[in-house]
Amino acid sequence: MLHGLSKTGRVLATVLSTVLAAAAPARAEFNGYIATGIQGGNPNFTDSGTGVFGRLGYDFSHSLDAAGGTLDLFAGGVVQGSGREDRAINETQALREAYAEYQAGSFMLGAGRRVHVQGVADGFIPTDAVSPRNFRFAVYEEQGNRFGSDGIWGTLFLGSDVTVSAYAHTNARSSVLPQGIYPGALSLPDKPVEGGGRAYGGRISWAAGFGDLGISLHSGPANLPYLSAAGTGVQPVVPHLFMVGADFDLVRGAWRFYGEAALHEYKSGSFAVPDALLPEDELQAVLGAERELAGTSRLAAQLFFRDLRTARSTGAGPLAPLAAGVRTVYGQHEDRQTGSSLSYTWESGDTRRSAEATVSSWFEDDLYVRLRGKYRLGAQSVIYLYADWLEGPAGSPYGTLEESSNIGLEYRIFF
Repeated sequence: MLHGLSKTGRVLATVLSTVLAAAAPARAEFNGYIATGIQGGNPNFTDSGTGVFGRLGYDFSHSLDAAGGTLDLFAGGVVQGSGREDRAINETQALREAYAEYQAGSFMLGAGRRVHVQGVADGFIPTDAVSPRNFRFAVYEEQGNRFGSDGIWGTLFLGSDVTVSAYAHTNARSSVLPQGIYPGALSLPDKPVEGGGRAYGGRISWAAGFGDLGISLHSGPANLPYLSAAGTGVQPVVPHLFMVGADFDLVRGAWRFYGEAALHEYKSGSFAVPDALLPEDELQAVLGAERELAGTSRLAAQLFFRDLRTARSTGAGPLAPLAAGVRTVYGQHEDRQTGSSLSYTWESGDTRRSAEATVSSWFEDDLYVRLRGKYRLGAQSVIYLYADWLEGPAGSPYGTLEESSNIGLEYRIFF
């Protein structure tokens, strides 16, 4: 089945083209924005100072009735230019998504490049193990730094209560991490690391009478890259990740309660990774509650938990610097970690203005503050303000990332 995945994608594309040729008149839309702004600080540690940027975002969608169903075509991306190095950003974001989806009756089938987001939590999402991120691309949107992977996927709707979905990605690309996150003089590449294996997974969800329940599975290259020993040097690698998780989401009046937990197990996969340089197997969990307040405001709180299930690396010997890099990238500094977050969002009654503030902490002395603000000047123009501030002691996740704190002001004209 592995060797036939690419062939399956070509067959599906041929079928969709045939359907398209016999389709009814289409409904097409093209929209996006042109933006300019200024940013101080940078997610990429090796850049500094203040920079002015220009940005073009676009979305193209094409929907038509075909063969008793609906065929949707979509393409979207972001291109940025500034006085800084934007090659790593544009390589992943210029064509974030380009796919076709056909839905008829109780099933949906898709192929192409897409961003796959799953899970019910906010920020720390144990079951969200699929789509990578470009962490050098700081934007207002919560999911704006994600980029897509190529593959096929499908969904089957079993009545009104049960949904079964599955995916298979032909190229598993890693996230792009900030230069400077690695200890010592070592550095990670400017582009995603291509995982040697394909990724498979799926989810079963059930709309029960008391709330929504879900079970997720994923097997394939992880999306966090690091450096491993390769002869007398090092090479960027991604381990193989197996994830199994469960989640729930329920609403009671003005309250929403949700949670999820997942077991992550790592193996060497297609790369020759020494056991001492594998991330530790771990159990991750999050529990959250939201409350709608007066008007259009909302208050939310989350509790995090992470427990390492293995102890592969002692941190000693010739592999110690590389092992320290693995712990930094995966945030596995302690055998057991707990944390919490508190967020508040507000929007004016006319939707012209909105604001969001989130405070999160993993350890006693570390802190992450996320601020977002939006002001709509008119029907087609908006001003965005965003800031990320991180600090903490050496060895903590936010302490490692504190030099990536940044603030940005952006003006967009939509078309």
